[in-house]
Amino acid sequence: MKLIFSLGLLVLFTLPVRAQDSFENINRPLSPHVTALGGQVITATSFIPGLFLENPGLLSDSTDNYIGLSYMRHPAMVNHSMLASSWNLPSIGNIGFTFRRVGYGKIDGYDESGTYTGQFESSETMIGLTKSWSSGNFSLGSTLKWITSSIGGYTANSLMLDIGGVFVHPQKELVVGIAVRNAGFILSDYTGTSSSSLPFEVKTGVTYKPQYMPFRTTLTLYNIGSADSQLYEDDLTTGLQRATSFVNLGLELVLNDNLQLLGGYNFLKRYELRLPANVYGAGWSAGLRFSKKDVNFEYGFARQHAAGSIHHVSVTINAKQLIGLKRNTNE
Repeated sequence: MKLIFSLGLLVLFTLPVRAQDSFENINRPLSPHVTALGGQVITATSFIPGLFLENPGLLSDSTDNYIGLSYMRHPAMVNHSMLASSWNLPSIGNIGFTFRRVGYGKIDGYDESGTYTGQFESSETMIGLTKSWSSGNFSLGSTLKWITSSIGGYTANSLMLDIGGVFVHPQKELVVGIAVRNAGFILSDYTGTSSSSLPFEVKTGVTYKPQYMPFRTTLTLYNIGSADSQLYEDDLTTGLQRATSFVNLGLELVLNDNLQLLGGYNFLKRYELRLPANVYGAGWSAGLRFSKKDVNFEYGFARQHAAGSIHHVSVTINAKQLIGLKRNTNE
C-alpha cells in the first residue's frame, strides 16, 4: 500500500493539468447521498457507506466489511453502475475497492459529409483501490484509479490519483475535509492526434450538526484553482453568480438514527442548465437514507434540465452477515 501512495504522490506533483478535460464522468456523484445533497460532498459526520469514493480520508474502521451496489440513470439513457467494498484487513488496515461503468448506449454515427454510418457504442470503466491512515482526530487517504474510455472503437486509458483528508472534532459533530482529485497520466489516447487531459479538481468542505437540532448541514467549495473556473466565470454575468459558482449546499433532516431526508442546492448547475424561458428546477436535489441493522438504502434525485432528471439508488450490506466475516478483535 505504501507503493500505491508513493506512486500517487509522483503522479500528483509532477504532471501538468490542462483546461480541456476528458474523462469528465469520473466527477459524477458516486453515492446517492452526494447526489441528494447537490452533487458535491466530501465530508460527513455520520456513517455513510461509499462516501470514501469522494474523499479517501473518509475510509475508516466504521466502514469495513461493507459491500455496496449503486445505479444512476441520466436523461438520454446514460447509465452508471458501481460496485464498492471496504475492508479492515490484519496488518494492512483500511482498504477500499471500486468498480464503476458508465454506458452511453447506442449513438448514431455520421461521416464528415453528414452521411449516416450506423450506430456505435460508447462507455467508460473505472477500477479504484483506496487506502487510508488515521492519527488522532485526523485521517488521510488516497485512491489510485485506472480509467478506460471507449468511443466507437477508439480507446483512451488513464491513471489517476485522489488524495483526501479529514479532521473529526473530538466532541462536536463536526468534520472538515479537503480532497485533491484526478491528478494523473494519460496512458494512451483515442488517436495519435488526440490531446486528452484530466479533470483535475480541488474541493474543501465542512459538515456540522448542532447538538440539539435535527439538522445536519454541509458546505462544499469545489473547482478551487481549476483552469475551468475561469471558463465558468466568463459565462456568468453578476458578481454574486461568480462568487457562488463554486458553492454547493446540503441539508439533512435527521428524523432518527435510521431515517434521514436530504436536500441540496448547486449554484453552478442552476446557472449552467437553466433555459431563458424557465429554470425547470435545475440545481435542486433531494433524497433519503434508510438504515436497518447492517443494511443501508439510499436514493438521490437531482433536477438537471428540462430534458430530465438524475435518479440514483444504492444498497449497502455488511458482508459479515453474508459470508461470516468477523471484525478485527482489536476494535
